Amino acid sequence: MKNIVEKILKKFNKNNKKLRVIFMGTPAVSVPFLEYLIENVNVVAVFTAADLPAGRKLKMRASAVKIAAGSYSLKIFQPNSLKSVNIVKQVERLKPDLIITVAYGHKVPDNIIEIPRYKTINIHFSLLPKYRGAAPVNWVIVNGDKKTGVTCFYLSSRMDAGDIIDAKEIEIKDSDNAETLLQKLSVLGVDVLKDSLLKIKDPNFKPLSQDENQVTDAPKLKKKNGVIKWNQTSVEVYNKIRGFYPWPSSFTYLDTADSLKIVKLFSPKIKYVEEEGNVPGEVLGISKKKGILVKCGHGAIWIKDVQLEGHKIVSGYEFHLGRRINQGDIFE
Repeated sequence: MKNIVEKILKKFNKNNKKLRVIFMGTPAVSVPFLEYLIENVNVVAVFTAADLPAGRKLKMRASAVKIAAGSYSLKIFQPNSLKSVNIVKQVERLKPDLIITVAYGHKVPDNIIEIPRYKTINIHFSLLPKYRGAAPVNWVIVNGDKKTGVTCFYLSSRMDAGDIIDAKEIEIKDSDNAETLLQKLSVLGVDVLKDSLLKIKDPNFKPLSQDENQVTDAPKLKKKNGVIKWNQTSVEVYNKIRGFYPWPSSFTYLDTADSLKIVKLFSPKIKYVEEEGNVPGEVLGISKKKGILVKCGHGAIWIKDVQLEGHKIVSGYEFHLGRRINQGDIFE
C-alpha cells in the first residue's frame, strides 16, 4: 500500500512540475505560497506591487514577494494595473496553465482570469462567504469569532464571490492578535493550496458555490477604526485591541495640561469584575505587573503597555511613573 501511495505522489509531483503558473502576491504573508510553488510547479512569472517609498527617508522599498522572487531569479512584473492591453498580451505570451493570487493588492480583470486553462484561483484568509474583503483577519477577531480559516476559490468579477475549491478551519485563541493569527493562517493556507492543486486537475471535481445568505464583509481598515469607545464592554475593547494590532492599532485620548494626547494601547487582559460608581474610560488602578486598569461600559480591562504619540512603547506602570497618568484620570 505504501509503495502505491508513493507512486501516486511521485506521478503527481512530476505532472505538477510541468504546470506553468503565474503567481501574484505582494506582502510577506504571500511568500510561503510562492516558495511552495517554486518547489512544486514551474513558476513562469511573478506579479507584485510597485516599489513604494518607506521609512523616514522615504527610500523606495521592494515588496516581500519581489525580494523572494528575485532571489530565485524569476521573471518579475510590477504594473500599477492589469487592465492595459500590453499586460494582457504579456500574460498570454507566458502561456500559463494557472494563475494564483495571494494578497496581490490589484484587481485581476476578467480577460486575464480566463486566460489559463485552469483559470485563476485565490487564497483568502477567512471561511468564505464570511468576511469577504480586504481585512478578514482583523474583523474576525474584532467581532469575537471563535474560528476562522483559509479558502481557495476561483476568481470571478465579483470580489471574493467565486466558487470554492477547498477550505480548512482553525481555532482563534484568546491570546491571538491579527498578526499571530495571520501567521497561523499562512501555514494552513499552504496546505489548502496543495489540496486545491490536486482538485482543479481532477476532471470530476465540482467546486462549491458560495451561499449569498451567509455573506459578511471585511472592509479595508482606516485609521479611525482604531478609536476605543470606552462605553463598550471589556470584551469588545479587548477584541478591538487584538484585532487592530499592529495596524491601525487601538488608541484613545488623554487630556493633559498642555493638550489632548493620543495614546496607543497594547497587551490587554480582561478583568471579569463589574466596577460600580465609575465612568467609562476612568483609570481604576495601576499595577507594576498588570499595567493600567480602565473602566469599560461593562467590566474593566488591564492595559499592560501603552505608547504616547511621538514616544516609544512603555509599560503602563512606567507611563504612570512618568506622571502621564494616575488613578482617577479619564481616557476620552
